[in-house]
Amino acid sequence: MNNLEKLTKNNPLTLEDFDRFILFSLKFTHFLLLMLTDINFAWEPLNKDDWKETLKYTTIGLEKAENDIKKLKEEIKNN
Repeated sequence: MNNLEKLTKNNPLTLEDFDRFILFSLKFTHFLLLMLTDINFAWEPLNKDDWKETLKYTTIGLEKAENDIKKLKEEIKNN
């Protein structure tokens, strides 16, 4: 299963066929779980178009990383 060349050589399927099959399998499994449990889990994140919040948290992460680097530089300077 880890050797893509051997896998595609021995089968008339392409990598795209495998990708589509895996995606179909995941969606079908999700559908079966929904039908059996009557609990619907989000297939995709609901806030995928919320760039304002994404950029906000990215900025917060960058600021924290910069602060951590500054602290490390000060610690190295002091030692």
